[in-house]
Amino acid sequence: MNVKELKEALEGFDEDLEVGFEHPSHDYWRSVLITKVENLEEGYAQYSAYHSQLAVASEDQVEEALEMQDEDPDFPKDKRVEMMLILK
Repeated sequence: MNVKELKEALEGFDEDLEVGFEHPSHDYWRSVLITKVENLEEGYAQYSAYHSQLAVASEDQVEEALEMQDEDPDFPKDKRVEMMLILK
């Protein structure tokens, strides 16, 4: 989802409605939890093979990946970083 799609999806909702995101608890009962969104910011994400999903990229990872992405069109996709709007 991009910011434009997010804005469109939010149309019609009460402006005072709290925002949260659901995530698994990884407990025995497979509970689904909700964490309230307290903030949001732009940041970089990079694929984590260990987690099999995107993770927040460190400053060093961002610097290295951006430099390599610009220089090498064949730079591996799983090492690339992408700017995202991150809900916190």
